Amino acid sequence: MTVRPNNSFKPTPLRGAGLIQALGAASDALGPMATLQLPTKLLIVGMAIGVAVVGIGYATTRYRLAQVETLVAECQTVHNLFNDPLVCDPVDLRRSTSDSPAVGIQAQIVSASSAAGTYFDVSLYLAALIAIVFAIPFAWYFLLRRIRELGDAIRGK
Repeated sequence: MTVRPNNSFKPTPLRGAGLIQALGAASDALGPMATLQLPTKLLIVGMAIGVAVVGIGYATTRYRLAQVETLVAECQTVHNLFNDPLVCDPVDLRRSTSDSPAVGIQAQIVSASSAAGTYFDVSLYLAALIAIVFAIPFAWYFLLRRIRELGDAIRGK
C-alpha cells in the first residue's frame, strides 16, 4: 500500500480582495473563536495581552532580583575578604541611604533593588489598564443588550 501526500492545500496570493478572503479563511480555521462577536473577541485579546504584560513584568523582576542577589554575594565576598563592616542587605542599605549616600557596590545594590521592585508593580497597573480598555466595548454592548431585553419585557414582547 502506498501513501500519497495530500496536496489539496494551495495557497492563494494575498492581493486586494484576496487578503480579505484569506483573513476570512483564517478566522474559519480558528473554530469557536470565529463565531464570537467582536466585543467578546476584544475582551479575550485584552485579557491575553494583560496576562502577557504581567508575565513580562514578572520575568523582568525575577531577572533584576537575580542581579541584586549577585551583587549581594559579591558584596559579601568583599566584606569577608577584608573583614570590613560592610552592609550588604538591600533593605538596610535603602534605610541607611537617607542619612548618607551609598557608594560603590552598595550604591549598585540600592539602585538594582529599587528598580527590581517597580517592574512588576508597573506591569500590574498596565495590565489592569489594558484589560479595562479592552473590556469597555464588551461592557457597552452587554448593557445595551440588557436594556433592549428590559424594553422588550416592558412592552410585552
